[in-house]
Amino acid sequence: MQKLEAARVITGHDALVDPASIGLGLTVVVEIEAAGHTPEWRSAFAAVVSDYPEIVEVHCMAGEVDYLIKVAVSGMAAYGAFYLDLTQRLPCRNVA
Repeated sequence: MQKLEAARVITGHDALVDPASIGLGLTVVVEIEAAGHTPEWRSAFAAVVSDYPEIVEVHCMAGEVDYLIKVAVSGMAAYGAFYLDLTQRLPCRNVA
């Protein structure tokens, strides 16, 4: 391993944390369909997504769904609050 680290093949180490042990018992994968494909919308999306610590992953997709976001929250009530806030702040064609 030391040789691989020295050669920069291994660039870091990760720790896997049990979400429930830190109060994040619900993980939701959310599909986002953009309201438009303009630079302004993409900038707004990037700004809004960076505001939410609940969003732990963002993936750009090909096809009808434009983005998948992975959200970690304490439960359904927290997800409901997140969903309402997100959909009020970001115009989307669909959020599912």
